[in-house]
Amino acid sequence: MNLATLKANYPFPEKKPEVEPNDQGWFYEVNERALAPFLNADTKIIVEIGSWLGKSTRWILDKAPNAQIICIDTWLGAYEQHTERWCLSMLPKAYDTFVVNMWEYRDRVTPVRCTSEVGLNLLKRNYGIIADLIYIDGAHDYISVKRDLSTAVRLYPEAQLVGDDIQHEPLRTAVEQIAARFKLRIKTNMMQITDKAHQGCWWVDK
Repeated sequence: MNLATLKANYPFPEKKPEVEPNDQGWFYEVNERALAPFLNADTKIIVEIGSWLGKSTRWILDKAPNAQIICIDTWLGAYEQHTERWCLSMLPKAYDTFVVNMWEYRDRVTPVRCTSEVGLNLLKRNYGIIADLIYIDGAHDYISVKRDLSTAVRLYPEAQLVGDDIQHEPLRTAVEQIAARFKLRIKTNMMQITDKAHQGCWWVDK
């Protein structure tokens, strides 16, 4: 099994959905700064956990022009997206909006609609995928982040790991605990994005 087989089994839709594009997403300059050092013309395979409407996905593909990206997402929304009214209104059409937003990139995108744990195991165990980069930006609760990071570390020791939202305490604790368990060196950055809000990313320093 390989990427070609994965793409055949999880094809990008052939018909463009009849929904409006929507550029909403939580992707800022701080995310760009964290990811940019690990993306270039030599980057081949990227796994993104949590793609939402594809804002980060498009930026990543622009910075890695020869890469294929595998997007693991249920497109059903994480817990926090079910607590915001405007997010709730997006959920029924989230996947279709992602497809519309990614239409120009469709030859380079493989959407795998499942949970992150299932998806990561599927890619490695069933298809033998070797990733250059894994970007972890799925559910932000303690259990989910701990599970996503530990699964990625165990299955993809060769991959560069980068994640979002280190400013949130439950997420930060999960990252620190997994780093200690697997003896990883973690670096972070933080930037103020509004007068009241900060954003930060983390990555494994290899």
